[in-house]
Amino acid sequence: MPYYECSIRGAHFPAELIGKKGMCGFNTTRWLEADDPDDAEMKVVQMLRGERSFQWRGKPERMADARIFVETIREIKKLPKSQGGGATWYTE
Repeated sequence: MPYYECSIRGAHFPAELIGKKGMCGFNTTRWLEADDPDDAEMKVVQMLRGERSFQWRGKPERMADARIFVETIREIKKLPKSQGGGATWYTE
């Protein structure tokens, strides 16, 4: 099964950055094994939904406008040794 590098952008996430609450966006990269690019897109979105950093613990309606965009999906020869996690967050 091939490996993929996925660049993801999030928008309209309720969050608190440096003590200020508001709507935020993020950029992140994830690497995974998948059957094809479509499978990689589905898997990476599920992967992010399972990560604590992207789970909202407030009122569900605050997440109504939150979006995840898979910007690029690129086939790679092997997974990187260090895959880290997290994301770069910014205020919108």
